[in-house]
Amino acid sequence: MNIILIGLFLLETLENLYTTYVEYFLKQTFLDSIQKISKTDRKQNEIRVLSNF
Repeated sequence: MNIILIGLFLLETLENLYTTYVEYFLKQTFLDSIQKISKTDRKQNEIRVLSNF
């Protein structure tokens, strides 16, 4: 009986770790895409300012 409970506990722990990893990965991917967009916007703004002079 104890072995079954330990197995279930380990399975739940692994599931929580996997869920946490997936959430972290998705957040990082989202943040990276936002950073790329903002860098692109900054570069375009710099080019516009330089072309005005």
